[in-house]
Amino acid sequence: MKTILSFLAVALLAGFTCAATHYVDINGHAPYTQVQPAIDAASAGDTIVVGTGYGYQGFTVDRRLVIIGAGTSTITTEGTRIGGIVTITDTADSTELQGLWIIASANSSTDSLAAVLCIRSGALGVFVWRCFVENTNNSGGGYVSCFFLGYQSTAQFSQCVAKASGASGSGFRTSRSGWVMTLVSCILATRDDVIYVTGSGVIHANHSVLTSLISSNVLNITPCNGSFANSAIMYSGGSPYWGYLGSVVLSYCAANGAAPPGTGNIVCSAADFVNLASYTDPRSNDYHLSAGSVLRDAGDSTQFDLDSTRADIGVYGGMHPFVESGAPDYPFVLDVDVPTSVPQNGAVRVYARGRIGPGY
Repeated sequence: MKTILSFLAVALLAGFTCAATHYVDINGHAPYTQVQPAIDAASAGDTIVVGTGYGYQGFTVDRRLVIIGAGTSTITTEGTRIGGIVTITDTADSTELQGLWIIASANSSTDSLAAVLCIRSGALGVFVWRCFVENTNNSGGGYVSCFFLGYQSTAQFSQCVAKASGASGSGFRTSRSGWVMTLVSCILATRDDVIYVTGSGVIHANHSVLTSLISSNVLNITPCNGSFANSAIMYSGGSPYWGYLGSVVLSYCAANGAAPPGTGNIVCSAADFVNLASYTDPRSNDYHLSAGSVLRDAGDSTQFDLDSTRADIGVYGGMHPFVESGAPDYPFVLDVDVPTSVPQNGAVRVYARGRIGPGY
């Protein structure tokens, strides 16, 4: 038994010490003041922890990393604001971004790659968690979007927010094909089509709120297939048009004006939320459900909320509800030190270092 335990301890130590943690702080309280130099110094599998501040520049991830910010708050002493485009390349499979406010102006009349967060062709297993992605471009045409997915890329977005209030602004826009995107408890607030694609792919959305200011095609996803469930799809006025769904199936979703085609779908209104004052500025809204909202307990009957009742429709329903300000309010471990041997009849001490909330 002693030999087995010693072997397991050595294996655990090897597994945890292979990856390093790099710290970034705009105020100079860490080895790096910008994210890109930390990426350049990191090895695949490392973690980069970014402190609070507004002076961070955009960066390119070209290897598998976990990049953790302090949240998306607009308060300078709390959030981590990245002022520039972030790109994830095809050599950065399984990269994770957490707790970042990424804001930039991206527009091109010829290339849909012009997005604030670009996941390039061939990048697989990218995970974006609790990030606020904002495109500030107000151009009258071209491609104005928050997210881009390249050819045969795969990504999951969980508890994320996209804001694109400029002309032709969209949450997701891509002309490539073969990609797979999954949205869990996300908010997409745009001026034009919330999701617009001209290449085929697979879309799965669950417990999300999608809003568009323009009363046209909030979902323009004709070439695609997939599913939307437990989600609210809203226009600023008029009735939604469902002619561009392609092979995407909607179930237990809600929309204003007319119920979407599919099973269990219903009609709702802005009054079903505590405050849906703006269809393009998610920070001014409160997406909790109002008292008596038709969205309460209206989700898929096989899914449940954290209180074990039937799932609500919207971002606060289900088992992974939305978290305001993207703050890492959960404990997570950065480093673990496990002894290489276990003394007979002795105590085993395992040391761990982690973070809860903003800062380090």
